[in-house]
Amino acid sequence: MAFGGTALVPHIHDNLTGLLEKAKKRDCLTVVNTVYDFRNEQKNPVEKWPLGEHSQSFPNTDLLLMDYDEALKISGKKDVHSAVEYYRSLGISALIITKGSDDAIVWSDGSLFSPDGYYSVPISEKVVRERSGQGSHQGDTTGCGDNFVGGVLASLAKQMRDNGQHYDLEDMVAWGMASGGYACFYMGGTYIEHHPHEKFRLIKPYVEAYKDQIKHRLKKKH
Repeated sequence: MAFGGTALVPHIHDNLTGLLEKAKKRDCLTVVNTVYDFRNEQKNPVEKWPLGEHSQSFPNTDLLLMDYDEALKISGKKDVHSAVEYYRSLGISALIITKGSDDAIVWSDGSLFSPDGYYSVPISEKVVRERSGQGSHQGDTTGCGDNFVGGVLASLAKQMRDNGQHYDLEDMVAWGMASGGYACFYMGGTYIEHHPHEKFRLIKPYVEAYKDQIKHRLKKKH
């Protein structure tokens, strides 16, 4: 059960805790990906943004996907490492925090997603190299975050179908980085396919290149 960008739909957002609890009672794996909360930022810019009933939402969240600003505003912390500790203390299983072209933070307690631990992972070197060149890729960064989430969810869905109940977080990150990065190669947030599976075939080489890039290079923090 995936809840994406619920801050844009206040009735869902304010009742997210109950929805997550219902999902867990039905043995669902739950994913929450956040979005900038304009409503609560305008209402009270000095307070942390609520996520449902807040502390009760996170114990029912298996995977939390956020960008850097959202991670700080929802936790109320001043730095990303304190934010990770905050989410860990509330009982999530794993999280990924992105920060544009900077390294992303990945953490897992190992119960559902492997490897466990706290990691910093880079963006795709292949995307950066090709985007900075003079090739045929013309696009913008619109939709990079949404496409990152799409790549993560696609990998997770495939693993749920194929492997059962324990999931490869590195594969999820690789598909996220490849999908998010590939969004730089076309205008707008949606790639319009000319035939089925076209985007999958276009992104797959970037997934393979990314896996090779991070092999033996994951920087485990603690």
